[in-house]
Amino acid sequence: MKTSKLKDVDLAEFEKLAGLLTVEQMGDFYGLTRDSMHRNMRNRADLRAAFKRGQSKKIAMVAGHLMDKIRDGDVASIIFFLKTKAGWSEKIKQAEEELIKAQTKLTKTNVAEAVKELERLGVKLPDFANEPAPKCPQTKH
Repeated sequence: MKTSKLKDVDLAEFEKLAGLLTVEQMGDFYGLTRDSMHRNMRNRADLRAAFKRGQSKKIAMVAGHLMDKIRDGDVASIIFFLKTKAGWSEKIKQAEEELIKAQTKLTKTNVAEAVKELERLGVKLPDFANEPAPKCPQTKH
């Protein structure tokens, strides 16, 4: 029977590494393939728990530093947080701009079609292009 290289692993060390490395990188550290690491973690609840704990602790530490930078007004940190945690996206802004363009185009098309239909029906429309612009009323100071 094959013995696992993780049989006598130090769980505290394993947990610390989990906060820094991917499963594949941990496999490299312990001399195992990615599949072997996954198999070991799937079969051993203590390894799974240590891995999750290590990742969670490191994420919590980094998130704490990020929040410190946000409180200090670091704009890049604020933007990063809003994009990753609040769903903000440049894509949303671009989509809104495209929607506005489409609505404007649709409106212009509808107006042009409406003018053609009115002309077809014999309705005379005023020629606004040749009228002088209205004067703004003078304000008293």
